[in-house]
Amino acid sequence: MIGILVVTSSMSQGAVSLLWRTAALRSVFRGGIVRELFRTLLTALLALMIAPNVHADLTTTYTIHFSLVGGGPLPTSGSFVYDSTTNQFLSFTVQWNGLTYDLTSSANNPQIEEPPPCIGGTTGPQATLALMTVCGAEGYDVASWVAVYGAPCVPGAPFHVASFDFQAAVVETEEQINVAKSFEVPPPPPDQCLSALGSYIARPTWTWRPPPTGLTPGQIIRIIAGPVYVPPGVPVEVNLGFVDVNGANIGPQLTKTLTQGQTATLDLNADTLQLPGRILVRPVVTVVNPNGLPSAAAGSPPAVFIPEVTEVFDTATGFGRVLIPGDTAFAAHPVFAFQGLALGQTIQLIASAFANTGCSGTLGFADVDGNPVGPTKQVTLQPGQTASLELQAGTLGLAPRQRKEIQPVVSPLVSAAAGATDSACQATTEVFETITGRTWTYQPGERELPELPAVQ
Repeated sequence: MIGILVVTSSMSQGAVSLLWRTAALRSVFRGGIVRELFRTLLTALLALMIAPNVHADLTTTYTIHFSLVGGGPLPTSGSFVYDSTTNQFLSFTVQWNGLTYDLTSSANNPQIEEPPPCIGGTTGPQATLALMTVCGAEGYDVASWVAVYGAPCVPGAPFHVASFDFQAAVVETEEQINVAKSFEVPPPPPDQCLSALGSYIARPTWTWRPPPTGLTPGQIIRIIAGPVYVPPGVPVEVNLGFVDVNGANIGPQLTKTLTQGQTATLDLNADTLQLPGRILVRPVVTVVNPNGLPSAAAGSPPAVFIPEVTEVFDTATGFGRVLIPGDTAFAAHPVFAFQGLALGQTIQLIASAFANTGCSGTLGFADVDGNPVGPTKQVTLQPGQTASLELQAGTLGLAPRQRKEIQPVVSPLVSAAAGATDSACQATTEVFETITGRTWTYQPGERELPELPAVQ
C-alpha cells in the first residue's frame, strides 16, 4: 500500500519528499490491533439524496465525528455541505490545532491512485462522498484522517508544513483515494511539532428550505411533513422550524420520530411574535438520522420519502391563503406570468439565493407592453439570503375597481466577458392587501424562458 499526501502545486519538490515522511505515520499507526479496531466501526450509509425537479433549495449537511488512534490532538470540528442536485461540495472544513483546513476544492477534485472498490466506480465529488460515507468495509483500512503540523520539525529546515488528509486504501494493493489540504506555516518550536491519526464517521442531516412567504398578524403558517414512507419498523427523526430572512430561528421548533405513515406538523402563530406588520418567514424541514435508513446499494438514495407542504391561513376563520407543495420546482432564471393589482393592494417580489450559488441581478416590474413600472432593486445575495421589492397599486394612479396587470421581473446579472450568468435566483411573488398584509394571490417562479430556434 502506498502512502501519499496531496499537496498544492505551489509547493516545492522538496516539500513533497518531506511530506512522504509524514505518510509513514499512517503505517506506524496501522498495526493489526488498530486495523481491527477500525473495522469494528459502523460503516456509514450514503447520504439522503432526493433530487428535486429543477433547482429546489436542497442540500445535505454532514457533521464529522472524529476518534483518535495515535498522536494528537483531536480535530475540534469538521463538516461539509453536499448538493445532491449538482453533485458538488459547497463547503468542506476541518478545525485542527487552531487552524482551519478548507478542503472544498480537494473534495470536488479528489486524488485517486487506483479506485478502491468502496467508492463504487464513482469519480470526482461523488467519489469523495463515498470516501466519507461508504468506505470502510471489510478488506479496507477504514476511512481515516491523518494530520501533521511543523513537518519536517528539524532545526534550520527551509519551510514547515501543516496538512490534513482523509484517505481510504485497500491494505494489500495500491488502491487509494485522498482528500487533503497542505500549506506552509511558520517554523514552530520542536516541542510543538504535532502529528495525529484516527478514524471518523460522517453523519448527515438533510435540510429542505422552501422559499419565504408573507405572514401578518391574524395568520398562522403551518408545516405539514408526512405521511412518511419508510420500510416498516424503520424510524426517521425530523426537525421542523422557521427562520426569518436573515436565517435566524423564530417561533417554535419540533423534533419528532416518525415511522411508516406518520406525519409531523408545526404552527407559527403570527400573533405570538408581536409583529408591527407583515414579515417574511421561511419553513425549515430537516431529516436528522438518514444514516439509519436502509439503502439498496452504495450510491443509491435511502428508502425514505417525506411529502411536505406549507400553508398560510387566517387564524379567525381557518381559511387558507397560500399553499406551497414541497415538490415545487423552482427555475434558476424564473419568468413570471402577469398578476392583477387593484387599489389597496401591493405586489411583492421575493428573491433568494439557492444553496449552491449566489443570486445577483435586478428586481423590478413591467406592464403588458413591457415598460418598466415602479421601483427596481439591485441584489447580490449569498446562499440563504433573501431580498424583496414591493409595488403599491396606489402609486400607479388606479381608481377604485380599476385593475392593472403587472409582471414581476428578475433580471440576472450577465458577465460582460462571458456573455452568460452563473447567478440563480429562487423567486416567488405575492399580491396582498396593503393594510392587513393578507395574501390574495401567490405565484412560484417555476417557469424558465425556453430556447427559441434561430431565425433563418
